[in-house]
Amino acid sequence: MSDKSIFQQKLEERRRLAAEEAARLAPEPEPSHDADLIPQADDSYTEQDQELDRLISSIDIRDAYRKWCNKSPIDASNKRTEGIKISCPKPDHADRDPSAWINTDKQVWFCGGCQEGGDTYDIAAYHFGYDVPGYKDGQEFHKLRKDMAESYGYTFISPPGIKGEVLVPPPEPPKVHVGPPAVDKTDKPDITPPAAEPPAEDSDAEIVDLFDDDEDITFPAFDWRTIVPEDTFLDSYMKQVSQDDVPEEYHFWNGLLALGFALGRDVTLEDLIPVYGNLFVCTLGHSGAGKSKARYHLDRLLDRALPHRWDDPLSKGIRKVSSPGSAEVLIHNFSKPIPDPLNPKAIAFYAPVRGMIDFNELSALVGRSNRQGNVTKPVLMQLYDMESSVSTSSMTHGLKEAREPFASALTTTQPRAIRTLLTRGDADSGFLNRWIFAAGPEKQKVAIGGIRIDIEPAVAPLLEVAGWAGSFGTSEQVTWSDEAHELFTKFFHSNIEPDKKRDRSGLLVRMDLLMKKLVLLFTANRKVKTVPIESVEDAIAMYSYIIDCYSIPAGQIGNSLQHEVREEILRHAKAFKDNKGTGITMRDLNQRLKRKKYPIDLIAKTLKYMCDLGELDAQVMKGPGRPTTRYSYVG
Repeated sequence: MSDKSIFQQKLEERRRLAAEEAARLAPEPEPSHDADLIPQADDSYTEQDQELDRLISSIDIRDAYRKWCNKSPIDASNKRTEGIKISCPKPDHADRDPSAWINTDKQVWFCGGCQEGGDTYDIAAYHFGYDVPGYKDGQEFHKLRKDMAESYGYTFISPPGIKGEVLVPPPEPPKVHVGPPAVDKTDKPDITPPAAEPPAEDSDAEIVDLFDDDEDITFPAFDWRTIVPEDTFLDSYMKQVSQDDVPEEYHFWNGLLALGFALGRDVTLEDLIPVYGNLFVCTLGHSGAGKSKARYHLDRLLDRALPHRWDDPLSKGIRKVSSPGSAEVLIHNFSKPIPDPLNPKAIAFYAPVRGMIDFNELSALVGRSNRQGNVTKPVLMQLYDMESSVSTSSMTHGLKEAREPFASALTTTQPRAIRTLLTRGDADSGFLNRWIFAAGPEKQKVAIGGIRIDIEPAVAPLLEVAGWAGSFGTSEQVTWSDEAHELFTKFFHSNIEPDKKRDRSGLLVRMDLLMKKLVLLFTANRKVKTVPIESVEDAIAMYSYIIDCYSIPAGQIGNSLQHEVREEILRHAKAFKDNKGTGITMRDLNQRLKRKKYPIDLIAKTLKYMCDLGELDAQVMKGPGRPTTRYSYVG
C-alpha cells in the first residue's frame, strides 16, 4: 500500500472518530469549529477572543511547521496540497529520514512512523512544551493560543477600566514619504503651489518616525583573532561562521555557549563557590542584523556534535528548550524521568538535563514572566546560579523539580526595545546582571546568494573538548597557576572592583563572575586542567568590549518610559500648535502615539505632570456636546 493511501486512511479514521465523539457529547447541531478546542460562546467570549481566533486560524500549517518545528525544509516551490513530506513534529521522534506528511487542504499532518497525526495547535503545543493532547483541557488551550499569538509579535495588555486583556498587533512598518525631497526655502521666492485640502484632524501623517532613536548607537567591536589559539574549537568554529554577513561578535559568544555545553557540570573552575561555564547571552542589534542567522549556525553545531538522546539516561547532549511559557514548563524540560527496568510504569529516578533555553525575542521572555503569578525570572536566576535543585510548586501543577540541571540561555533584542521591556527593578533584583549583552558592528549585507557555512569542521573539535571534560573526576577542578592567579587578582583590584563601585546601573555586580567564566572557557578551549596566564590575558582583553556592551542597555534603562512619553507629547503638541494654531486633544494624541503602545494611564499621568510644571497649558473648550480639553505647548 502506498504512503499516500496510508495517509488518507488515517485521516478518514481520525475524522470518523472525531465525528462520533462530537455527536456523543453535543446532540445539537455540530459547530463550525472543533468542539474539543473552541469553547461554546458565552458572555465572556469577547471581541478580543474573536480577533485572536481570526489570527490563529490564518496560520497555515506549513508556516506553523517552519516556525515551531522546522526539522526538515519544506520546498517553497512545491504546489501540492497533500503528501508534502516533513519530519515528524513530535520532539521525541528525530525522524531524520522524513516519514510524515502535511495536507494543506485539511490543515493536518500525519506521521507514518508514529502512526499519529495532528494539526497546527499540536505543532505549537510541542514547541511550547505543553502536554499533547492534554493542552486541550481547562485553561491550557487558552494559554497556548496566547503563546502562538505572542510568537508572531502580538502582545496582551490590560488597560485601566477595561475588563480582560486587549490583543495588540505588532508595530506596522513606518510610513515613508516617496515624493521629491524638501526644498530649502530660505531667502528664496515663495513658489509653493496652492495648498491641498488639509488632512483630517485625527490624521497622524504630520510627523513620521522613519528611524528609531537607537540608530545613533555605536555597537562595540572585538577582534577574536587576537586571542583565539589556532587548532582549537573556537578557531575552527569562528573561521567557518565568520565568512557570512553577520557580526562576528554574535558568533563568538555562540561559540562560548557551545564550549560551556561541552563542559556541563563535569568541569568547574576552582573558587570558594565553583565557577561553571554556563552563560546567559542576549544578542543586541537592529532588526535584520543577523541575530537569528547566528543562532541557526549554533543550533546546527549542537545538533551534530551534542544531540540530546532521550533513550539514553546518561545522555550529555543538549536539549533545546524553546520559549517556555511558565516556570513549571521550564523546570519540566530539565527533568528527565527514567523508567524502572523492573516496573516500566514506575519512575526509577530523574536524570539531569543539559539544555539551551531559547527565547526568540527578549519581549517573549519579559511578556510571559510579567504575568501575575509567573515565577519564570526567579527560576531562570536559579538555573544561572547552577543550584543543585531547582523547583517550584503551585496548587495547579503541584511540585516541579529538576535535579542537577545545566542551563545556558540565548535571546535577542533591539536596543530601543529595552526601555519598554526592562526596568530598574530588573537590575536591582539581579535578573539583568546575569545576562551578557553581545553587540557588534554590522557587516555589509549580501544582496543575492552568499556563502554557505559548513559547520562540519567544528564538530570534531567540540567533541574533543567534551571528551576532555569527561576525563575529570567527580571532585576534580580546573586549578589556577600561580601566574594566572596573580594576574587575575591584580586586575580584580585595579579594574573590576573600582568599576563595580562606580556603576549606577547595577549591571556590573557579577562582572568578576563573568570574567572567571571566560577564564574557564578559554582554558577549556585549550584543553588544559590548569589555568595558564594566557587565558586570563584573553579574558582581560575582552573587558573593555564587555563594558561598552553593558553601556547600551544601561543607557536605555536610564531613559525611563515616562521621560520618553514626555518627550513624545512635547514634540506632537508643538507640531500641532505650529500647524493648526491650537492645542492638541487627547484623541489627537492617542492617534499619534498609537504605534508606541504606551499605557493609557501613563499618558494621562504624564499630561497632568507636564501641566503642573507649566510645559503645557490645559484649556477646557465648551461646546454643544461634551467639553474638550486641549493641551497647548508653552514655549
